[in-house]
Amino acid sequence: MNIVLLKQEISVVVRKRQYNKMNKKSQISIEFLFSLGIVLFILIILSVFSINKNRELNYKKDIIEKKQECLKFSNFILYTHNSGSGTSIQAKTQYSLKIYNTSTIEVHSIDNDYFVGCTIPIKTGNYNLTGDIKIENINGTVIIS
Repeated sequence: MNIVLLKQEISVVVRKRQYNKMNKKSQISIEFLFSLGIVLFILIILSVFSINKNRELNYKKDIIEKKQECLKFSNFILYTHNSGSGTSIQAKTQYSLKIYNTSTIEVHSIDNDYFVGCTIPIKTGNYNLTGDIKIENINGTVIIS
């Protein structure tokens, strides 16, 4: 009888050990999946911040390029005016320029709805320009075409 009881006790202990091993394996799998989920969540958040920062940088780059174009044409007009009659400058732009007789230049992109502006210290006519542009001083008057 002792031997049968001992066999039953050993059998119960062996089953408990097998159950504990399976329980530990499943616990490790759950912890691994949880850790993997946290890592993926962090990577997604970082990529969202990266994409937003990239968009912001592209927007600022576009504004700087438009401002440079505006100042370039402002300098061309001023140079033509100050150099006297007969001065002529040929330039090309990829943007749409709007020059107003209020001494203001606006630079618009063809695909964007915002613009960048700058001023020129002389008054000119109203112009809408794009592509090849010719700036001339004819008898002290700046003509843009």
